Amino acid sequence: MTLITSQRHHTLDASLLSDLLDMIRLENSASSDVHADSSETLRVLRENNPELRMRLVRHIEPFDGSTQSALLVTDADGCVTTLSWSPPSFLPWPLRGARRVGESALLSVDGETLTVGDAILHLDGMWDRPDLLTGLIDACTIRIALEEDPVELTDAQVQVAIDGFRRARGLLTRDATESWMVRNHLSPTMFERTVRQEAELAVLRRRIVGDRASVWLREHPAALDRARIARVVFPSRAEASEFAMRVADVHSYDADDAIRYFTGEAGLAVAADRGQVAFCEIGRGDLDGDLANLVLASKPGTVMAARVSHDGWEVVQVLAVHRAPIDASALRIAEQYVFDEWLAERRRAARVEWFWGEAENTDRVAAS
Repeated sequence: MTLITSQRHHTLDASLLSDLLDMIRLENSASSDVHADSSETLRVLRENNPELRMRLVRHIEPFDGSTQSALLVTDADGCVTTLSWSPPSFLPWPLRGARRVGESALLSVDGETLTVGDAILHLDGMWDRPDLLTGLIDACTIRIALEEDPVELTDAQVQVAIDGFRRARGLLTRDATESWMVRNHLSPTMFERTVRQEAELAVLRRRIVGDRASVWLREHPAALDRARIARVVFPSRAEASEFAMRVADVHSYDADDAIRYFTGEAGLAVAADRGQVAFCEIGRGDLDGDLANLVLASKPGTVMAARVSHDGWEVVQVLAVHRAPIDASALRIAEQYVFDEWLAERRRAARVEWFWGEAENTDRVAAS
């Protein structure tokens, strides 16, 4: 047995330590019945000690498939006690933790192998996509949370989740489902595992959010407001600035006249092949923070000065601002905001190690 505690002083009750050790011994048993008993024992220990977070970590030796487990017990102060036990093993010490070279392979096409590291580097604009990188960190965070407080799904719940997964993607027949699985290279087992993970995540989200979504809506009444805008995109800054100056006085008109004037001028610019116009509805999450606040606080007819975008230089006019009603849809959005805030807190507190890329880049993403 190995017992490791964090440097900060704390202790666990001796009887609890004994129960934890018995549970780990059961976990490492080769018998499936005994293994099931360990899961039930851990569930009871969690229920009896709600102030502690218990995470069971299983390790499989790549060389011979032998297993061992460790339990991480975190108290309310963040102090961690690590308790581990390993059954007798005939694996030589130098081979413990050794990995086969092929384990880093992700894909092989006609004998050409692509490693995980190569695949990461092939993703366009990796360092310009913090949402993608933080998504990988969040996946680990969610996995840890589910290990500390597992979700037990019944067969009926899994079937409901599968039915919902298929409906959401228009997979209403057996043939459509099987074709989708083939396109996405999923076996039936992998398909069920994917759906099960989504169902577990939904339960975790409900646990984390609780009634906090309603509180969040009361504290952020304007957070879900939407605005309808017109955008005219020009290839050069000079053309955008000239157009912005021409329509700059429309604020002296009433809103309807200002919108008609702007739209008419935009149509002339498009007809002359000098710009492109688009109408869209946006929320705070669709724009940079300062611009979103400016747009959503503006009156209809207001024109925003020329600014750079990924397509060129654009001029924006606010057509309408809608105050979001507090309904079921708003509640679902608030739930996602609350869950995202929880994920952000966990990312800030996590110790993140990347095994690819340059340290300064990976550290920057981990800190976001």
